[in-house]
Amino acid sequence: MDEVVSARPSSTNDFDGTYKLLGELKSGSRSVVYRAEQQKLGREIAVKVLRVRLPDNPAIREQYNEEVRALAALDHPNLVSISGFGIVGDAPYIAMELLEGESLTARLAQGPLPHGLAEQLILALLRALAYLHVRGVVHRNLSPSAMFLQTEANGGVQLKLIDYGLTQRPANQNTQHASQAASPEASAYSSPEQAAGEEVDARTDVYSAGAIILEMMTGGSLAHAAEEQTSGRTLLAPQPVAAASPEFHGFISRALAPERHERFGNADQMLRALLELPTPWFEITNPS
Repeated sequence: MDEVVSARPSSTNDFDGTYKLLGELKSGSRSVVYRAEQQKLGREIAVKVLRVRLPDNPAIREQYNEEVRALAALDHPNLVSISGFGIVGDAPYIAMELLEGESLTARLAQGPLPHGLAEQLILALLRALAYLHVRGVVHRNLSPSAMFLQTEANGGVQLKLIDYGLTQRPANQNTQHASQAASPEASAYSSPEQAAGEEVDARTDVYSAGAIILEMMTGGSLAHAAEEQTSGRTLLAPQPVAAASPEFHGFISRALAPERHERFGNADQMLRALLELPTPWFEITNPS
């Protein structure tokens, strides 16, 4: 399942007898996402076609089906919902809700986040991750591009965590071998153990979440964070950020600990620790 191939379907009018592909939304190293019409229901959705060739092997294909069924069973307001899946030829695909808005990557490119929005996104991210972790699912691909800010009817935004892909659900519910490394889009947020190709677990997501939060705090670029070299690996070494309270800075430093045993055990622990911090988390010096 690790051979990268073209994800462009041969036909856009009748995709798997169910969908009509209307145009490309996003192209990445591992998949292409299309805007599509679910023809029987007449509604628009998103279809993600993976850039892998799935062998014509019943056992492998059933493993794929089981993994997607497990993801489709997840139900949380901050996770994108899956409505269908299948295999066209040897190309697996997933159908999911169509989101309108922008990624956190695009939003950070506009400048620092208002404190109120940053707090909202931090809480939503950790709640979504905690939901995954207590169910034994490791995202493993966290980055601002995996955080989508869906535009609401009232003009607000709701975080939707996307790109929590396949083979994230280990048999022992605790660890997953990193045979599939983080995508290039997420590599800057990888923990030291993930970058080294070691086994990953919920604490790997904790590190990535800490890096994303740090990026939001520093105005949208990890280049603003101090760095140190440890065993040949460039690690984030956050210095006190003017807008953050000392307690909040300590919270981020624990999430970014180089050794996983020094971090929060999972996102549920991370969320609980955050909610116990004195407020405000940020000094009221910038617009909220």
